[in-house]
Amino acid sequence: MVTNDILKLCMSKGFFLDKEMLELLSNLTEEGVRGIVDALGSLGIKERVINKKLFDEYSDKLRNLLIRGQENDEMHNFFEGV
Repeated sequence: MVTNDILKLCMSKGFFLDKEMLELLSNLTEEGVRGIVDALGSLGIKERVINKKLFDEYSDKLRNLLIRGQENDEMHNFFEGV
């Protein structure tokens, strides 16, 4: 997904991504990015800038929200690489 579109999507949810997170998400499909952004928005994270350290803190919760017994190779591969 194009980085400008990722930034717009995140801003519409009320947060920003740092450069490292933006690069990570840019390797995903639009569906994958939307899933992660929606999941981040649903966690009630108070910080407005999502960086790798913060993402790592919530990675187990995100993984559970996004994978939950589903065969989603993109999400499995994403979380294995993070």
